[in-house]
Amino acid sequence: MVRPTFVALTLLALVVPTTLAFALPPVPQVRGPSGPADVMGVWEAPFDGQAPAVNMVLLRDGKVLYWSGVEAGQNDGVFFTGTPVDAQSRVWDPATGIVSTPADPEGAAGDLFCSGQTILPDGRVLTAGGSDWQTLPGSALASADAAQQGQAQDPWPIVNGLKDARAFDPATGAWTRVADMGVGRWYPTVMELPDGSALAVSGIQNLTDPRTMDTLLETYSAGADLWHPVAGADHLLPMYPRLFVVPSGPLKGQLFYETDATLWGPFGERPEEGLWSLEQAYDPATNAWSYLGPSEFGARQHGATVMLPLDPSDGYTARLLTLGGTLQRSVVATPASEVTTLGPEGVTHAATGLLNHARWFPNGVLLPDGSVLAVGGGLIDNVVAHGQRSPPVMDAEQFDLATGQWQERASMDVPRTYHSTAILLPDGRVLSGGHVPLPMPWTAVRDDVPYEDQIAETRLQIYDPPYLFWGHRPVISEAPSRVGYGEPFKVETPNATEVQDVMLVHPGATTHAWDAAERAVVLPVERRDSDGVWVRAPPDADVAQPGDWMVFLRTHVEGKGDVPSVAAFTHLS
Repeated sequence: MVRPTFVALTLLALVVPTTLAFALPPVPQVRGPSGPADVMGVWEAPFDGQAPAVNMVLLRDGKVLYWSGVEAGQNDGVFFTGTPVDAQSRVWDPATGIVSTPADPEGAAGDLFCSGQTILPDGRVLTAGGSDWQTLPGSALASADAAQQGQAQDPWPIVNGLKDARAFDPATGAWTRVADMGVGRWYPTVMELPDGSALAVSGIQNLTDPRTMDTLLETYSAGADLWHPVAGADHLLPMYPRLFVVPSGPLKGQLFYETDATLWGPFGERPEEGLWSLEQAYDPATNAWSYLGPSEFGARQHGATVMLPLDPSDGYTARLLTLGGTLQRSVVATPASEVTTLGPEGVTHAATGLLNHARWFPNGVLLPDGSVLAVGGGLIDNVVAHGQRSPPVMDAEQFDLATGQWQERASMDVPRTYHSTAILLPDGRVLSGGHVPLPMPWTAVRDDVPYEDQIAETRLQIYDPPYLFWGHRPVISEAPSRVGYGEPFKVETPNATEVQDVMLVHPGATTHAWDAAERAVVLPVERRDSDGVWVRAPPDADVAQPGDWMVFLRTHVEGKGDVPSVAAFTHLS
């Protein structure tokens, strides 16, 4: 029998008989060159985080909250055959290295696997949606594979989206149950708006039925503990759509959809999906959506999109760097990167430097020197090509804003493909976690893939960027605990004469290669005292949403680049 090509397998892997399965030839993990720490950076030794970090959030106290949900293990069926479990959340304290387990709230139901999250202005983490598992009769595909191996047929679980929402309070270290959404959502984007409310967009209510994709927009008011439907704003977007509050220009205050998301649906999509290659904007003043035109490369599946640092010198113009993923619904990862500029003259696009390695499902981490770090990813989209391996890309890459090029960095020790995460820590390091690959039902493929590439990964690993090896770092003696929009404030430091500027960086809150909270703002020095520098807070909540931000001082090393301090936290309101 003629074996199908990658393209033929794109949407057929869930329904074709086992005899059509094929095994990719052995491919080693993709690693870049080695080099000195001040050029390549260093990955520290991995350590056990006790649960896969499918969702990861930096808390206002510098600790890291993360959770997974489903237990995947080494899967022998068509989908996850481990017993689904509830939240499986953990908190890691970088100061002590201790991992603790918060208790689930009373009355909690469902699995937080594939939920969305954001950080509320009061510092609590809001998570909404997730997986409500149902067991369906065994499929012909799984039955045939099981019979071939002389095994009993495992039940095939399928997913409904949850209406559940919960909040984690860093002050108490505990979860609480909050009001349910109006509709169930699996794979939603949850993000903070300029007024401090949270917005839930997209997701699906029943994975087997594309007619249940969510078009309703809902906002959450923390003070009232209520979700409110946004009347007249219904709109169909792909799951986990990349949405940004526009800080300036003609679209100021609107939400901008960049054409990067989860395009995949195993049982089909909707006819409107053809519009997902068009950039779109939502105007909260009119509740109207508009179509703005295509992006540089069209729609991407599981790429990373990062807003580059906002700077008052150019009017806080937003520039969105999109990297990796797969183009449209192809199988092979792309190295293509592009920058979309939301400028005073409108939306413009430009291709930028290619990644050194194509990456599907990379994490893009905005560093306090203004660069972007690409972490993890694989060569194959094994969600679309379900059951095929995705050789992991092990080296990191760093995007240089000045040149528009990607530079290879040190190689990690732990594969990070599907369901992996990475966030910036307050000390300037990067924490990487997660990796829950889809099961591999094809025996020929599974037997050729290293076991560690198939399991739900609980190890965490920290990356030390090159700027940590350039010598002296500036020190923050004291920073204000709260500042208001547009207000001048002083950051005390013994390095006042050396400080180039200050950068605000929002704490990360990421899942599925997407961090809706990720944003940074440059604050130029307005004057210097002997013991500190004065800067001015961002002008409004379109530029920087209310809540907790990290404050980094930055000095410059000639011939190297910018060196950040360890951050202090301040509350912007």
